[in-house]
Amino acid sequence: SAHADFRSALDSTRRYRLEVLPAGVLPARWEAELGRLRTSFIRFAAEQAIRTRNKALALEALVAAEEGRLAALRTFTSRPSTARLADYQAKVQYLETLESSLLAQESSAETRTQAARLRQEILDLESRLALEGEAWLPPYDPVALACRKLADAPPSSTTFSIFLDSPNSYLWELRKDEIRLVRLADRAAIEQAARAFREGIESNDARAMEFGLTLYNQLFGEISPAARTSHVWTLILDGNLFEVPWAALPVSPRRLFLAEQHALRTAPSFFVSADRCSVSGRFVGVGDPIYNRADRRQPPCGQPKLELARLVGSGVEVESCRRAWKAEGVVLRGAEATAARLVREMQQPVAALHFATHFVRSPQDASRTLVALSLAPEADGPELLGPERILAMGLRTDVVVLSGCQS
Repeated sequence: SAHADFRSALDSTRRYRLEVLPAGVLPARWEAELGRLRTSFIRFAAEQAIRTRNKALALEALVAAEEGRLAALRTFTSRPSTARLADYQAKVQYLETLESSLLAQESSAETRTQAARLRQEILDLESRLALEGEAWLPPYDPVALACRKLADAPPSSTTFSIFLDSPNSYLWELRKDEIRLVRLADRAAIEQAARAFREGIESNDARAMEFGLTLYNQLFGEISPAARTSHVWTLILDGNLFEVPWAALPVSPRRLFLAEQHALRTAPSFFVSADRCSVSGRFVGVGDPIYNRADRRQPPCGQPKLELARLVGSGVEVESCRRAWKAEGVVLRGAEATAARLVREMQQPVAALHFATHFVRSPQDASRTLVALSLAPEADGPELLGPERILAMGLRTDVVVLSGCQS
């Protein structure tokens, strides 16, 4: 009876979303209420599925979790209409200039205040104008869609969808025509393990391996033998698991790492974790930018406040990837590694976009990562490509590779 009530409520909200709400706007308060409904259903359905080994109920719990992820995508990734955003573009470029000063540690309290105010103005613009983005609306019949995606999954891959909650979290193991549901530890315990491992890696703590093994066993200790031998792992994450350096996660005390066992991917949702992408389109690589005046490729310039070490191997990396792509491609190196040149190259369809650059964290907001491109002749430092500018560019590609520290 409870299951029928939950199902009726979820079906009603799906119809309401598609038939009543404007496609461009999702009220945050309404979405929060719906999130509580989904969470209640996930707890109920997951526990029932584990107790009865009911795969259909496990699938319904997965669908509720993935609908929540889609709703978050729609709420937070609307694309501003670049044609109407001249003021937006100017503010974003000025913000990147201020970020460069902050990174060079030559800024005043006034600069920090100005950057914070400017970021708020940009957010206000996005709130007013970012209503024309893709409608990441959950499908009308999400269970049927999930079944089709399971049927179409490559045999050599496994997808793990993680839902953090209290008192129990859950892991769905998804392979071709197969679904397994595993009960995990409390959200707080998993997030604490994730935090300890990340901080241990960043500080070169001798206990980092121990912390990593704890996290691996918490998440993947009960997965099937078939999943352990899958060539590709796709991770659908939750909470602070987005911050985990997954490639460095140890899978055994013998210093065997996750990246040595599986090709790793992350996806925002099971509904958009496409396993097929174009392999015939163009390749665009960005690598080995000019980061300092000691670089012989650097044309005469002023006195930049921020300079970074050259990444010599990154040029070889992007050139090797371009050759391996075996299709038309271009590599932006040295003085060509600029945002303007990138936008020009992206005017044509691109299948793969590969950055091998420095990535730096904003000194005011550690959650903001900026792509460091080449020094401009009259700039205070490397050109910094922030999330707002990337959003406004409206770049379209099948595969994006971010190869660099802090990426």
